[in-house]
Amino acid sequence: GRTWQRRESNTDDPLHAIWFASNTEGWIVGWKGVILRSTDSGKTWQHEQSTTNKTLNSLWITRGRIPWVVGESGLILKYERN
Repeated sequence: GRTWQRRESNTDDPLHAIWFASNTEGWIVGWKGVILRSTDSGKTWQHEQSTTNKTLNSLWITRGRIPWVVGESGLILKYERN
């Protein structure tokens, strides 16, 4: 059968949403502007630079793999790839 496997997020802050853009690339958002990104199917998570310390509630990733995030006080963030 299938089982749940624990993964470490490297943060103690509450996490609110997760979304995978592909089989390998995933994103998590949460409290105080926390944004985490995985490029290895969620085995490890790295902190991404956030421009806010407001709570981030949800995210969505377009077909073009561009993450959008919404948070408290009407905040909207769009990820810009360099």
